[in-house]
Amino acid sequence: MRIPPVSFGSLMVFRLDKPGAQLPLKDEVSLSFPDSNGDGGNHNLREYWLSSKPKYKEKIDGTVWNATKNFARKLDDEYKDEFKNNPKKVIFTTADFYVNPRETVEKHFITAATEEDEKKIHKVLSESSRYYVAKFGYKS
Repeated sequence: MRIPPVSFGSLMVFRLDKPGAQLPLKDEVSLSFPDSNGDGGNHNLREYWLSSKPKYKEKIDGTVWNATKNFARKLDDEYKDEFKNNPKKVIFTTADFYVNPRETVEKHFITAATEEDEKKIHKVLSESSRYYVAKFGYKS
């Protein structure tokens, strides 16, 4: 039995500037996944289900070099126990990053159980023209 490699960083999702009213980013991303009844979503993501966490408690120092990449990897470590019983669970996380001592910017992350899962999710979500999905550290 082949054990899939664990992930090594979450996907980061951010909105592209578009005119007009827009859904909150989490709601827009959730449209790609099936709902609790297994209906809807992109057919390539039918096996996954999206869960969300409350906003991350701590504010991250975004002025530090590689802060976003390091946080994406930290999420994998924090959530790995949740994936043991639910390997097809996908977690949406929001966190505030300091851009200066008084101002923060909100960043959104998607974490899956394995690198292969994140690559598959990245490919499907990247088809959208309303938001952008980035992955840190893909192996060549």
